[in-house]
Amino acid sequence: MGTAHPAIIAAVAERMPLGTSYFGMSEVIIKHAAVLCEHVPCVEQVRYCSSGTESTLFALRAAKAKSGKPKVLKFEGGYHGHNDYGLMSLTPDALKPFPTPHPGSVGISKLIESEVLVAPFNDIETTTRIIEAHKDKLGAVLCEPVQRVLEPRPEFLQGLRKVRP
Repeated sequence: MGTAHPAIIAAVAERMPLGTSYFGMSEVIIKHAAVLCEHVPCVEQVRYCSSGTESTLFALRAAKAKSGKPKVLKFEGGYHGHNDYGLMSLTPDALKPFPTPHPGSVGISKLIESEVLVAPFNDIETTTRIIEAHKDKLGAVLCEPVQRVLEPRPEFLQGLRKVRP
């Protein structure tokens, strides 16, 4: 049955008349957020978005606002939505030296390109050097715990958590 299980279809059909855009508050959203915060120890707040692309942009905006720093580091090949940050070095057709990004689409602003740093996934030494070299301007690090089909080396994510810009 895949994603068309009758119970799922029935639940969705019941909720559809109540709306399908969840960026605004509702009683159901508030209750669901409370359950997430209760059951996931690291969750303090929840923000609902309509897409992963949108959630990435909100997360970047929040990180850059809190830090006051404009640059973002992402990992080569990492997918973070179809936004200008996420499309940098997604599938580069030419190798550039790290941390230089490769725009994954025409039309991406040079300003965005100048704000993105790229590191090799699973290479904590190179990533650490890039973060330390740009710590005065680095406001966010985007990372997937499993990047597409690449599992992280055991020391990679733990090492990344320890690096402080």
